[in-house]
Amino acid sequence: TVVALAVAAVPEGLPTVATTTFSLGIRKMRREGLLVRHLDAVESLGAIQVLCLDKTGTLTESRMAVQTILCGLRRITVSDESFVSDQGDVNPYDDQDLLRLIHTAVLCNEVEVEGQNGHYMLNGSATEAALMQMAIVAGVAINSLRSQYKRIKVEYRTEGRNYMSILLRAHEGNLLAVKGNPEEVLSQCRWLLKDGVRCELTPEVRVAILNENEKMAGQALRVLGFAYSHAGDTDEIVNHDFTWLGLSGMADPVRPGVEQLISVLQEAGIRTVMITGDQSATAYAVSKSLKLSGTSHLEMLDSAHLERLDPQLLTALAQKIDIFSRVSPSHKLQIVQALQRAGQVVAMTGDGINDGPALKAADIGIAMGSKGTEAARSVADVVLENDELKTLIVAVSQGRTIYNNIRKSVHFLMSTNLSEILLVLGSVGSGLGQPL
Repeated sequence: TVVALAVAAVPEGLPTVATTTFSLGIRKMRREGLLVRHLDAVESLGAIQVLCLDKTGTLTESRMAVQTILCGLRRITVSDESFVSDQGDVNPYDDQDLLRLIHTAVLCNEVEVEGQNGHYMLNGSATEAALMQMAIVAGVAINSLRSQYKRIKVEYRTEGRNYMSILLRAHEGNLLAVKGNPEEVLSQCRWLLKDGVRCELTPEVRVAILNENEKMAGQALRVLGFAYSHAGDTDEIVNHDFTWLGLSGMADPVRPGVEQLISVLQEAGIRTVMITGDQSATAYAVSKSLKLSGTSHLEMLDSAHLERLDPQLLTALAQKIDIFSRVSPSHKLQIVQALQRAGQVVAMTGDGINDGPALKAADIGIAMGSKGTEAARSVADVVLENDELKTLIVAVSQGRTIYNNIRKSVHFLMSTNLSEILLVLGSVGSGLGQPL
């Protein structure tokens, strides 16, 4: 009797019920364009408390286009067909400042270009492709220009250096081209190219350039700074004696329906947090337009302060911050882990290689399926097949439904088994004998 009672008390049907429920949920999600790579991820989807959103490629369409250029301290607006300043149309080949900036953007660039005579296919990052498209609008013969310069050495962006440097060999001597974070590039410059003449970069001009950078970033533009230097015969990249060329501001449209998505997630009790490598002003402008914190005031933390924070302090701050700006891949990982230490169930979205560590560490990693990299998809728990963030609503809803269904099954199995145990114990304990 005791052995039979022990066997009856074990809910043998629970694994079958759970597996079946998970499988049905995954099948329904598949119809909505959600690919679930791990069975247990389905239940975790319903338990999400914080959703960390990467900006570029996730909240935005990753379809960059250069909109504004600042060169020679003049603002130039870029359209699909022309360059326009306050004085009217600008021909890049009559403007040495603008032409030098465009040439530097082409040379300090890793986009693969196929085609000729203005008909090109661009393969590479959205940011660098936008710079190439600007050169095409200017009428630059990209392949011809690149053939005149032989690449000697490249230094890519790193966590401690937010700009790219490339050393090129030309007939007139080696050329060093730089693009990247405006503040860091500007700090390397001693000279300014204005009206085709190299002049000293004064403190007043530096302040004016930084102010323009803030204005452009405040318009939700991704801003890059450009500089160059004549390197003589050296084959080493030496960061000094640069000449400042200007700024480019790129617009990246927000995905349709993202604002409504964030509102629905907040109504469901899920806090939304933006983690981006962009400047603070750019991140703030995008977050404000999306109402990232609802009706509350947006709280922001720049990664420059992240390095100096004690892990316990970061854990406390992470529960209040809405925007983390100028972050590196390691910073993203730190932020996700800080939220987890605070007892939160964290989901992380991303599409690039730099999102990989955070996607893997999060309780739920969500990768873009169409424009996302293979590295991001391989470590994610869930892949959005069509890159539509709105399908997250389906995922969370289905996850919560599955969680509730499994809990109901557990309640049913436990209550029926408990009734058998109580019946036998009550009968034997009262001296009535075995009831079954």
